[in-house]
Amino acid sequence: MNTSAAQAVIEGLYIGSRVIYRGSLVELRGYSFILLPCGFGNRCPKCEDGRSMFDADEAPHLRYSLYAPDGTVACHVRATSLALADSGWWPTGALALGIGGYRFLACHTAPGGSPYARAVHFHTADGLGGDTWCRFDAVDETVRRLDAAGRRCLALGA
Repeated sequence: MNTSAAQAVIEGLYIGSRVIYRGSLVELRGYSFILLPCGFGNRCPKCEDGRSMFDADEAPHLRYSLYAPDGTVACHVRATSLALADSGWWPTGALALGIGGYRFLACHTAPGGSPYARAVHFHTADGLGGDTWCRFDAVDETVRRLDAAGRRCLALGA
């Protein structure tokens, strides 16, 4: 698949989205999954292998881990094997961020160990949450808004 076709698929995908698998693994076709970065919460041997299994024109962030409510997990899945199932569940006030080549709709941040580092918190379509560490190049308006939302969460005891 060419890069522009893959990019068109990725445009609608945010980490935490509900997706339907449409790839070559027949036993998983039609399954509903939650989309996470490849290797998030589990080990992906293909991502850990220094020689990797990526196509020559494919960046690592074009691969994902998929989690189903019944515990089924699929790793190292191409974006082009996915269809967005539902895009209307995002929490009010979530802000779009690119972290490590993946797209997140972040809800708030927590301190990450330095003036530019943060734990970025996000929600998933099944009502759970997650976080990922990020070092920002600068603390811009988006980061300040997420920091303020994080302080509100702490004040509420969330």
